[in-house]
Amino acid sequence: MPKILKSKIKYLIAFVLTFFIYNCGTPKYADKLPLAGITLTIDPGHGNTEAYDSIRIGPSGEREEWINLRVALIFVICCKRQAPG
Repeated sequence: MPKILKSKIKYLIAFVLTFFIYNCGTPKYADKLPLAGITLTIDPGHGNTEAYDSIRIGPSGEREEWINLRVALIFVICCKRQAPG
């Protein structure tokens, strides 16, 4: 993969993540949300698989499980902003 394409992909990912984090503010109607009192369980997948799983490694050397964990943590932040408490 050409170097310039890699950098464009990194910028695109950074932009998308920034967009989602920025737009996860608490809505004005948060007290009327139908999911009040609901518990969400977020499972980003399996970790600690480097000993037997060499397939899911990106061109930069980053493992899929690391990306899954970051996305799950960002999702948690968005959920907490949408339904505080």
